[in-house]
Amino acid sequence: MSPKTKQGVFKHNECIRKGSQIGITIGKVCEAAHGALHRVYPQGVIFYFPNKTAVEMFSQSRFKPFIEDNPETIGKYMGKTDRVDIRRIGDVNVYFFGGGATSRVGGDKKDSTAVRSTPADWVIIDERDLFDDVMARQINQRLGNSIIKRRTDIGTPTIPDLGIDALYKKSDQRKWQIPCDCGKFTCVEENFPRCIKSDAERGHIACIHCGKPINANLGSWEPDYADRDVVGYWASQMLNPNCDYNLLLKQYANPDAYDLDEGEFLRTVLGVPHIDADDELLESDVYACCGSYRMPYDSTESCAMGVDVNWPELNVVIGHRLDRERHKILNVSRVTEWPELLDLARRYNVKSCVVDAQPERHKVEEFKKIAPFDVFACFYSEHLKSFDSWDKDKRIVNVQRTEVFDATHELVKKPGMLQLPAINDELKVYAHQMTRTVRVLEKNESTGTPIYRYRARGDKEDHYRNATNYYLLAAKKVGYAESKYKPVKRTLTQSMEFSL
Repeated sequence: MSPKTKQGVFKHNECIRKGSQIGITIGKVCEAAHGALHRVYPQGVIFYFPNKTAVEMFSQSRFKPFIEDNPETIGKYMGKTDRVDIRRIGDVNVYFFGGGATSRVGGDKKDSTAVRSTPADWVIIDERDLFDDVMARQINQRLGNSIIKRRTDIGTPTIPDLGIDALYKKSDQRKWQIPCDCGKFTCVEENFPRCIKSDAERGHIACIHCGKPINANLGSWEPDYADRDVVGYWASQMLNPNCDYNLLLKQYANPDAYDLDEGEFLRTVLGVPHIDADDELLESDVYACCGSYRMPYDSTESCAMGVDVNWPELNVVIGHRLDRERHKILNVSRVTEWPELLDLARRYNVKSCVVDAQPERHKVEEFKKIAPFDVFACFYSEHLKSFDSWDKDKRIVNVQRTEVFDATHELVKKPGMLQLPAINDELKVYAHQMTRTVRVLEKNESTGTPIYRYRARGDKEDHYRNATNYYLLAAKKVGYAESKYKPVKRTLTQSMEFSL
């Protein structure tokens, strides 16, 4: 795989969306070793892995044997070093780093010494979906002094529009097209399973047009969008010369018998992202909650308000409880000035408000001081043992991130739980942003145990989803006699003196 067009034009960025165990990463090791030996990348090459453990495993179990198995072509040119994270080939360094965050700059930005401190001409990011997006972007800083500036992202996809799948969709989308004597081509990834035929040995690939056996070795990478600046490849296990096609058909037909599920087969074998229907919201799910009523101008009911800070916009969700579990949303809107929130709150008789604590901390604190109702600044936490924790004095609420996303997920999914106004232009924006986070099963970094988390996908515009989370928290403080939190008593005149 080469980041060049057929005309020989070099493209700096490439991405490879792949199935597992097809030799892509070790192929890049061969390419990096050759490039280092011949000083194609004089400032060095950096392989990034999701964490330190992955670095050590790859360096010791994959790269070291690669050197030992090639003593004449590579081994004799290796410099002396005992470190697992640096290998010297000729006079060029090949680095193996973990891309995890090690600190926060100013309390907000993630940062890692491994990500920012070493210059390079080529960076390779392995298992892209396991990287934090902020850290993945910071990796580009390593190429700042390079005239080559080559970057490669590699990964088995997890969910649609996330990580490697999102990168591939923005690329020129190359696919391996296999020719046939009939004059037509077959892409196995697009045409599985009908392009695979069983036989007495391991099965074979067949032309989807005429049915004749075809040889995958004779294929070529053909782009769907040749004018795009990023080179992208889609490679499945079916391109591995050791592939047992008969077995693939059996696994596809009955994954349970092989300790697989449909999603795992699609991701690891075909290199296709997949998410279970129960783990995502669709826009149709949101529209199913819409009624026939228009957004009212005001309300006499005691309401709650959730606000997500997407500066310079503030995403606002206002509504009230119908009973203990059901909610009716009266207003979803975006404003650009903090005082506009006070006007909305007055019109809709807001008694409780939860606001995104970051990134506009000072603005939120000023708003808390001047509003004639309770305002709590919200912080998400992955480690909170209870659903939420309210600090009355500081007017801060911490909430378990996964659980509050679960709560709004079920609010939409369960019929009758959520009532929304009739569909209009803003409701369409709301519906889109409610679907930008999906539930994925990951491993806990410290314990290694499976854990569900919500991750943003696609354009990551999930501001109304967060505002709905905050509304749900605020609604807990409205209409309950047993609430210990009494509203802050201020006059409307005092509130209108507030100007940010």
